[in-house]
Amino acid sequence: MILAFLLIVVVDGETLPNSSNWLFANALTCNRAAYYVESGATSPQQKRGSQKGISAYCVPKSVSKNTKLWY
Repeated sequence: MILAFLLIVVVDGETLPNSSNWLFANALTCNRAAYYVESGATSPQQKRGSQKGISAYCVPKSVSKNTKLWY
């Protein structure tokens, strides 16, 4: 087992389905993805506020070594 980080996306109070597939190799890339989802930004240089009704966050999760992860 290895430690991965799961991205959870919530839209209007409901967690999106298939979120169990959004596993990241480290907290930095997961939190970066969460920021992009929440803000709607498409690059690190873009500064935007939060999108209304959309939130995203990362939680640690143990997964098998063979699990496909985003880097």
